[in-house]
Amino acid sequence: MRSLRSKLVLYISLLVAALVGAAGVIEVRKRSTELNAELIENAQNFSAVSASTVLDRTHTLYYQPERFTELTGSVRQVMTRQRDLTRVQVVDTLFGIVLFDSREFDEGYYGFKRTARVFDTQDLLAGVQLNKLVVQRTKSSVRVIVPLFTGKEISDPRDVNRAVAFDFTTAHVEQSLSAMRWRYGLQAILF
Repeated sequence: MRSLRSKLVLYISLLVAALVGAAGVIEVRKRSTELNAELIENAQNFSAVSASTVLDRTHTLYYQPERFTELTGSVRQVMTRQRDLTRVQVVDTLFGIVLFDSREFDEGYYGFKRTARVFDTQDLLAGVQLNKLVVQRTKSSVRVIVPLFTGKEISDPRDVNRAVAFDFTTAHVEQSLSAMRWRYGLQAILF
């Protein structure tokens, strides 16, 4: 009788642990979808609001090497407003050339480098239109391309000659999900 009771307790404990574990997996997947959707939405909103500022500062200060620190300061100020933002690039969409890259802050003035830096994901520039953001989601990042126009007049929304690319990391999302996995795993083991 005693061994039957102990077996029953063991089986019930295993069943409860399995149910708690399954509930944890479901909850983590649901939260993962929510957090990733929130990250993409925030990235799009932030990029749409900040792109013109970055382009204006880059366009104004590009050929003035003595004001490079002013340019880097204004771009860093934009970058500090979004904790997931890791990189900002200004791209000439007609030729796919990177005009400005925030990863090069420490290298000093960038305006007259001999070798042109080619934008690494040029396929995202194909068919861009004004007021239509392009979003690329990978496992560890979200890239948002904001198509813009610099010049006097524009008549066609496909007349895009510049784009600002914002790269966002998913590290904070992954940290939150990892903490949830640990919590549900411990609950399943301890329960």
